[in-house]
Amino acid sequence: MALWRGSACAGFLALAVGCLFLLEPELPGSALRSLWSSLRLGPAPVPPGPVSPEGRLAAAWDALIVQPARRWRRVAVGVNACVDVVLSGVKLLQALGLSPGNGRDHAILHSKNDLEEAFVHFMGKGAAAERFFSDKESFHDIVHAASEFPDAQVCLLHQRCIDIVGKEAPFSSTWPQDGGDRWKSSSTVFSFLHYVGGNAALIGQKFAANSDLKVLLCGPVGPKLHELLDDNVFVPPESLQEVDEFHLILEYQAGEEWGPYKAPHANRFIFSHDLSNGAMSMLEVFVSSLEEFQPDLVVLSGLHMMEGQSKELQRKRLLELVTSISDIPAGIPVHLELASMTDRELMSSIVHQVFPAVTSLGLNEQELLFLSQSASGPHSSLSSWDGVPDVGMG
Repeated sequence: MALWRGSACAGFLALAVGCLFLLEPELPGSALRSLWSSLRLGPAPVPPGPVSPEGRLAAAWDALIVQPARRWRRVAVGVNACVDVVLSGVKLLQALGLSPGNGRDHAILHSKNDLEEAFVHFMGKGAAAERFFSDKESFHDIVHAASEFPDAQVCLLHQRCIDIVGKEAPFSSTWPQDGGDRWKSSSTVFSFLHYVGGNAALIGQKFAANSDLKVLLCGPVGPKLHELLDDNVFVPPESLQEVDEFHLILEYQAGEEWGPYKAPHANRFIFSHDLSNGAMSMLEVFVSSLEEFQPDLVVLSGLHMMEGQSKELQRKRLLELVTSISDIPAGIPVHLELASMTDRELMSSIVHQVFPAVTSLGLNEQELLFLSQSASGPHSSLSSWDGVPDVGMG
């Protein structure tokens, strides 16, 4: 109950003060102090010197947001997980024989040309994005090409180099005896850097840095990802699968040029043909694991991965997700982590169906704007926030 009272106070405070600031931008500090006192939150903070309405509101939030009285000991996180494979976007597209044409966003990538157009579209804005690649064979061709030129990032399993398509490369006598990250084939040297990927796995990995926390992670965890995870992250056997899901992370540096395009900021473009995460395949495993694990906190993510799925599957999985959340005991907070999206209909469904069932949200400014646009909310007519790229930042 204490959690809900705090959330209600915070929500009421934000709504009330926001309305007052909208009606009266020069709201005096006395009004804020009066509102604060009426909520019985103790003395209102009084920042020194003249402060803007936004500064006074920020000070109020700083005083309201405090450490929880009861520390979390067990955190359950789900349901998207993968291995991130990082490489130069320009080098990969050049290796694919592509040239920079007209930049154009694609909600779903169907071909290599779609990939090139979307990449240069976002590179020119210095913005991050994540897209689903629908064609399995073309995706595997791209991945194979990525593993066959210098600075490609491939994966190491059981003292063999296996590229991320799943094809075994012959064992080389030049394999480093210290388990290093380089091997030679003919005259080409390959370096492979792979990382924990997927919001759920990343959040679980971050929690695991606290040795006092027990962390449960449910997601499609393959051999490589399992190897990369912290020992403090427990993965139920039902979440383990024989093959990893790989996401290609195409990076570009600030000022990097390709044809007429020049990146104003360093960022990355992510794409995958990830069916396991796209279908939220581990949702049922996650829910069934909660009863035995008995978490103090539940963190959900991965809904954005459904953008590559049919509308029917999206509706079905959202309904099943909400039903599953409703089975979680009321005293356990449920946090929903969002990500860059392009499907307004899916986001609108998440707003109306999932938001009422969760306790808190995680999102950035661009995701907040897209959320508002999808639900016809405040400032939804804006194309972007001032001073930042007009596309979702991942």
